[in-house]
Amino acid sequence: MRIYKIIVRPILCYGSETWILTRREGGMFDKFERKILRRIYELKLDRDKCRIRYNQEIYMYRDIKTTSFINIQTLQLAGH
Repeated sequence: MRIYKIIVRPILCYGSETWILTRREGGMFDKFERKILRRIYELKLDRDKCRIRYNQEIYMYRDIKTTSFINIQTLQLAGH
């Protein structure tokens, strides 16, 4: 998770303070975030079979959604 927070999220959200985030773009960011987190946490062994992690399992590990992070950044810029 440190790799995600230190490397991936800052690159993904670079310049996000000035973006107007639509519902479609927000869905794309959430989809990308789940894809990256699935790769970080890899497969799960379940009854001697490997399977990908479900969304609920991924949501346990993240602290804040990328779209929420971008909205907070936008509000912080507006406060200046």
